[in-house]
Amino acid sequence: MLSSRFSSKQLQRPVVGELRFGTDGELAQARTLQVQFRNVKTNDLSQFKDISTQVVVAPAEYESGKVIYPYEKAK
Repeated sequence: MLSSRFSSKQLQRPVVGELRFGTDGELAQARTLQVQFRNVKTNDLSQFKDISTQVVVAPAEYESGKVIYPYEKAK
């Protein structure tokens, strides 16, 4: 209980950016990212571990590229 009260009042600064926790222990602001995979060549799963195939399209503050739609144009 003590650690959750401490965490909810403190701003955390890990590698992913500033985080603040609410009183319930969850993130005060959700960070759900929408990602579009691009330049997928084969059905080999290892290419999905490479960040170069992932483009964050939402939310805007974390965006690394615009969504390409229809997806056929992204290939």
